[in-house]
Amino acid sequence: MASTPGNWRYHVFPSFRGEDVRNSFLSHLLEKLNRKLITTFIDHGIDRSRPIGPELLLAIRESRISIVVFSKNYASSTWCLNELVEIHRCYTDQMVIPIFYHVDPSERFEKTCKGKTDDDKQLWIQALTDAKMAEHIDNDVFNKLMKPSNDFKRLNWLLYLESEEVIMVGIVGPSGICKSTIGRALFSQLSSLFHHHAFVSYKSTKQWDDYSMKLCLDERLMSEISCQKDIKISHLSVVRQMLNRKKVLIIVDDVDNIEVINTLVGQTRLVGSGSRIIVITQDSKLLKSQKIELIYEVDFPSYNLAMKMFCRSAFGQNSPPYGFEELAAEVANLSGYLPLGLNVLGSSLKGMKKEEWVDILPRLRNSLGGKIEKTLRVSYDGLYGKDQELFLYIACLFSGHKVNHIKYLLRDSVRIGLRVLADKSLIHITPSDKIVDMHSLLQKLGTEIDRAESINNTGKRRFLREAEDICDNVLAMYLNMSEINEPFFIYENAFRGMRNLKFLKFYKNGWLRGTDEGRLYLPRGIVHFPRKLRLLHWDEYPSKCMPFCFKAEGLVELRMMNSQLEKLWEGTQSLQSLWMMDLSGCETLVEIPDLSMATQLEFLKLKNCKSLVMLPSSIKNLNRLVSLNMDGCTMLELKNFPQISTNIEYLYLDDTGIEEIPSWIEKMSHLKKLRMPRCQKLKNVSLNIFKLKYLEADFSDWKNHNNVDAQELIIQSHSNGAVVPGGEVPMYFTHRACGRSLSILLSESSLSQEYMIVKTCIVVGPSRRKRCDSFWY
Repeated sequence: MASTPGNWRYHVFPSFRGEDVRNSFLSHLLEKLNRKLITTFIDHGIDRSRPIGPELLLAIRESRISIVVFSKNYASSTWCLNELVEIHRCYTDQMVIPIFYHVDPSERFEKTCKGKTDDDKQLWIQALTDAKMAEHIDNDVFNKLMKPSNDFKRLNWLLYLESEEVIMVGIVGPSGICKSTIGRALFSQLSSLFHHHAFVSYKSTKQWDDYSMKLCLDERLMSEISCQKDIKISHLSVVRQMLNRKKVLIIVDDVDNIEVINTLVGQTRLVGSGSRIIVITQDSKLLKSQKIELIYEVDFPSYNLAMKMFCRSAFGQNSPPYGFEELAAEVANLSGYLPLGLNVLGSSLKGMKKEEWVDILPRLRNSLGGKIEKTLRVSYDGLYGKDQELFLYIACLFSGHKVNHIKYLLRDSVRIGLRVLADKSLIHITPSDKIVDMHSLLQKLGTEIDRAESINNTGKRRFLREAEDICDNVLAMYLNMSEINEPFFIYENAFRGMRNLKFLKFYKNGWLRGTDEGRLYLPRGIVHFPRKLRLLHWDEYPSKCMPFCFKAEGLVELRMMNSQLEKLWEGTQSLQSLWMMDLSGCETLVEIPDLSMATQLEFLKLKNCKSLVMLPSSIKNLNRLVSLNMDGCTMLELKNFPQISTNIEYLYLDDTGIEEIPSWIEKMSHLKKLRMPRCQKLKNVSLNIFKLKYLEADFSDWKNHNNVDAQELIIQSHSNGAVVPGGEVPMYFTHRACGRSLSILLSESSLSQEYMIVKTCIVVGPSRRKRCDSFWY
């Protein structure tokens, strides 16, 4: 039996055939290990002509890592093979690193077996040629050491082992991302530095009262610290007394209960100087409750590392065999690079032929494996009812949407729920643009939970995203028309029974928009929409107008891109909830309806509405309007700059007939982007525009640019940048260069200033113009 982790006498036990490597490879290896202060067992004075003795067996058991050097004569030595048998027995508790030194280890095995008993042969065969052992050795070393090694540098910095202070650190991340693996590897690395140490995996049990739970945690701590099993204690002060003023390392894994962390902090309050307490959890809120501010968030592995992890599980090597490259990449992608998914899917496919991989892929695309689902499901089950409902909404509908978008569509106070899901590592909210992102496996889990809850009654499904799932009683219907290979007909009463339908989305992948593939048909020309709709998104809607009975009072988002619409509806609709209207690409659209009641409208997109002639006068009353896109509205009768809300931030007027940018534009203090390329009728630009500090402006391809004093424009500008017509850098830019860089020699006086303003001019040729656009916009 191996030594208890952390009580290793040696770091490394080398198993080798002396005549092959002692004075060559091994001597170099031992020298390198010694330089790094790694304690290695040295067999001084052991007579290897006798059977393997107890002192050598004990050395193997008391070593943290065994390095087995397979050389030419290794397999011909009964001594080496017996060492290997003992190493094999200790493998579960230790790490084993095989090194094949210029040899196939089975070369001389047959000769060595002559005259030996069947029992001896069987033990040697198991230790030397068992393919599973070799693969497990490689996989274990790779999966348990390779990823944690990327994390140790940051963790060691947080732990600050040189300090004599008591430091608590949290490790946070979603299920299946290797938090426990990192914790165990960290424990193996650090435990020898502490007088007492314990690694406790703890999951609360709802049936226990708080006192029983605390007592159970204390008993586990005592058992781990004292290396004795099933210790029973009668009161909660025992651990505190035992740890009093002692330098300890305690790692508690899988914490999901605030009482557990309260108990842990309470029992370790009097530990000795230099102690380290590490808490591993999914819920960062638990750490914040105890003011644990040193938190390490475990990230997903890179693509290259994820592929290696998957290939180790599936093929026993670092890369896929020939012919499996694309299949391996797709399966790794299906796992979302979650280490649990990589290992489970890899193991499930191991040993299969290429044809079997192809056959099983559709199942993997549509469902999780049992072990993956069981692991991830625990997080969902730990949520309260409303948070579970929000989880399903995001998993099935709203991953990749902005926080405000979700808030508007659901109308509930979702900020608290989003914070709960983020704290539990079930979603990630990007700090800059507040986009809610959920891991692909968690999205798949949400879909399967919704499907499982209505397995005996399909009509109770709430979220439908596949064509074959459509039925009567649903909250949401998402249909990717790009996946439809045949004409799809929708009749006027298709949605009449769906009284609870709130989210309707018929969409196409970008590269198929404008093609006949995936087109929906309305044989009778109209369809009746449910009155509770909040989201109506229908790419290429085939009718010229919405049905006469259409009511939009609950509508939050209306997207009808590339549709056949000539107008939306007759008269005035109650649009108090409308937040976004996107009619981009509706080339036959002639008019926009009265928007006077759309008091919440923030985004209006009319890009490439080439038949649009007029804007409704009510547009000037949209005080919450943030973005207006009229790019490509070439028929629009718009000579004067549009009078719109001063809260506008993004204004796109490409190809319009505007003749002047007035002086009052300086009142639009929130304006960040103004695009007016190819506005050929533009005659005058007020220099007041460049009083806007955060503006990025584009006036490229403008014929009448000679009417504007470019030098004055540049000098007065306080904005971020402007794109203007021209073919050369003006002479008043004294520092000049061709190529990718420009060096400027600054005077000492300029360096002493609190801040400097540097203005640059760059000439971009026509062939690189699009790259310039993408840079700015």
